[in-house]
Amino acid sequence: METINDIKQNIISLFAQRNVREAHRRLHTLRALQAQMPENLARSFAFIAKKVGSPQIKRQLLEEAVALDASNIFILTSYGNVLVKNRQIEKALTVFEKALKARPDDIVILSSYGKALVDDGQLPKAFKMFEYSLQLDANDIATLNSYAKALVNHGQSEKAFKLFEHSLQVNPNDVITLNSYGKALAEHGQPQKAFDTFERLLGLNPNDTKTLTSYGKALAENGQPQKAFDMFERSLQLNTRNTIIFNSYGKALAEHGQPQKAFEMFERSLEIKATDTISLNSYGKALSDHGHSQKAFEIFERALQVNANNPNTLTSYGKALAEHGQPQKAFELFEHSLKVNHKNIFTLNHYAMALAEFGDAEKAFEMFERSLQANAKNTNTLVSYGSALIKHKRFNQAFELFDRSLKLQPKNPVILANYGVALANAEVFSEAFKQFQQALQLDANNVLTLTNYGKALMNDGQFEKAIEILERTLQITPNDTVVLNNYATALANHNQPD
Repeated sequence: METINDIKQNIISLFAQRNVREAHRRLHTLRALQAQMPENLARSFAFIAKKVGSPQIKRQLLEEAVALDASNIFILTSYGNVLVKNRQIEKALTVFEKALKARPDDIVILSSYGKALVDDGQLPKAFKMFEYSLQLDANDIATLNSYAKALVNHGQSEKAFKLFEHSLQVNPNDVITLNSYGKALAEHGQPQKAFDTFERLLGLNPNDTKTLTSYGKALAENGQPQKAFDMFERSLQLNTRNTIIFNSYGKALAEHGQPQKAFEMFERSLEIKATDTISLNSYGKALSDHGHSQKAFEIFERALQVNANNPNTLTSYGKALAEHGQPQKAFELFEHSLKVNHKNIFTLNHYAMALAEFGDAEKAFEMFERSLQANAKNTNTLVSYGSALIKHKRFNQAFELFDRSLKLQPKNPVILANYGVALANAEVFSEAFKQFQQALQLDANNVLTLTNYGKALMNDGQFEKAIEILERTLQITPNDTVVLNNYATALANHNQPD
């Protein structure tokens, strides 16, 4: 005789097989069998929701579970977490607040509420929740990780690293902590320590595709594209149906001079899931960056058909339009994105950069100020704002912003390299060269840093040194047209008679 557990497992299997109609028919059977036991039926729905992959199906099941038993804290918390994943943040906050009224000292609820507050831009309140949760249990790994990730994303990397280290003292082999820590280190100017962390993870499980993909991204972003490609290939040998792997590999290929292969990766990702907005946005950006603007716009339009209010799509599309001479439409998309979330730093920064590029400097600076009001320690904002100020000859104000960035992340090669570009644009060449050299000590093979360093040397008339740097760059990326053009210019000037 078929039991309730048998029916639940059957429903989970049917959803996994994408046989949604039959799964819903079996759910109807489950409702009939447990109609007189609403609390049990609620738990059954919550159990199934935990096992299915689709966020939409999870949400539907948990909504019904909450309607059946609104006092079950586990169900409420699960529902809140799913609402966050579905970007229904305001509704999620209400659910967590209800759960906390029943259990104000529950660290699982506190941590989940904290993450939702971070997504809503309520950072002080979020950090307060994490701190209170850690007062109740200083060694709770979930809270330590959530708090650390929030700090990393909002300009407090040093404090975040201490929390990651604490988490690893509690459990040295915690995979989630190691992965998050590795990614944070890579993004904040400590690539070698990041690589060591990913190697630790691979020592625990050499076939973990999440680790291989994160490691690949870190390598690609820190001047080791070939090793990065090897990691992505290993990951794809283990899983040929994961859109995250294809998307990450595609981005790395596009950024390291292999656009055609990148486009193939994005196409393969979209064959798996045609509505994947992350892949669509990355594909659109890659097409735009490599001169295929019309197709890029078509891809972004596809992404907007999936979700017309996605800030990442709206901003990426706006950026592409601005870069291809359509500022007015770009501004409309940026404004649309800010109506969805007026504190979105990604949108504010790119809107500001587009405004600065098209001559509305004062409005651009206002946008940067709004971005800093949302997060005063965001180094991307500080660097972008500083670069815009340089273009408008406001050197002292710009240098102050770069100095603020370096106080937050003194060993970040990206900030150092951008500061070098800013100083070179201001013709403060000796200081610019110091910044480039420091950046290269941290990331010796970064093509963009080497290229900008070579260009600055040329602008200072140091052609022999520029040739040396550009030859070094060409060893890493022999077919890069920008580097080849700069190299040809340096050689021509060096060979000219005095």
